[in-house]
Amino acid sequence: MNNIHSISQGTVSLTSPRNWALSALFVGASVFFTQLFLLLTTNFVVWLPFMLITLFVAYRYGWKMGMVTAIVSPALNYILFAEPGANTLSIVMFAGALIVGITALTAFWRRSH
Repeated sequence: MNNIHSISQGTVSLTSPRNWALSALFVGASVFFTQLFLLLTTNFVVWLPFMLITLFVAYRYGWKMGMVTAIVSPALNYILFAEPGANTLSIVMFAGALIVGITALTAFWRRSH
């Protein structure tokens, strides 16, 4: 059973319904903020809100929850709003996964020193 201490250390297990709910919250926030920035600006870099939330989740909660956010968020954005385009969806997912990997390694390194 996960407690607050294990969550703060970035060792989140995806077997708990509570962690899936938290992950769904982050995915929803990513979709919301991406659409909000698209609505408010015309020359805004589209992937920035998605990448910032993915970066936070991967650093704070670990690579598993970061990967859920990095993969599900752009897929859900595409299904609901056709954004990003079909030709760039895989690139956005790969960039998110790359950010998760680098961030998780950085967090692991910082916690071990």
